[in-house]
Amino acid sequence: MNTKNSNLNHTPRLEVGAFELQGISGVSLALGPDVLGIRMACPHPALGLVVDKDVLLTMDGPDAFAPDQRYTRVRWRVPVTPAGVRRLGGWPRRSINAPLVYDFAPGEAAAITLEWRRDGDAVVGRYTADVPVRAGLFANGCFTPATVAVATPAHCRLLLGDSALELSLAGAVEAPLLVDSRLQAEQAWVGAIRAAGTAMAFYPVTLAPKQPLHFILRLT
Repeated sequence: MNTKNSNLNHTPRLEVGAFELQGISGVSLALGPDVLGIRMACPHPALGLVVDKDVLLTMDGPDAFAPDQRYTRVRWRVPVTPAGVRRLGGWPRRSINAPLVYDFAPGEAAAITLEWRRDGDAVVGRYTADVPVRAGLFANGCFTPATVAVATPAHCRLLLGDSALELSLAGAVEAPLLVDSRLQAEQAWVGAIRAAGTAMAFYPVTLAPKQPLHFILRLT
């Protein structure tokens, strides 16, 4: 699930896709060894993101891809009630890189859809939800820690190697939490610690049927 672009000067080609572990909830851009991107999670104090637990989600319907792989749509469900969280959290997993399909009881889960498309060297996309849900958006280096140079509710700039990721956001976005790990992100999310990192920006966001989150990504 990636697209490629190269030019006659043989500069590193831009690749776009879901490269991270369970990266279906986001999109990443790569220039050579520099891989940065975004990914959505819905932390819950009962399960959380500590010690690299997998992102809590289940597949919901078939994905959609353009023949030239310049457009992708994925849809998943996340529990929004304590009962749904407990039941999904106790469900056996075969692989943390193979999201499962799970039948929730009515009202237990929100369906979140991610759509993105290539627009030249940029990626334009949006997140939508069928019911109100509070979520968190990570902006980070996918395999190597990045450095957050700028982070506001509307704009984030990450540095990694010879590359810089520019992220623009529009929606119900709060001030980002700057952290160094997913563990710190969870702790800062629930107010247990003060966010004081430099490796990733974790944006609290609210999705609703008429309140999507729009984004533009560009890697240079």
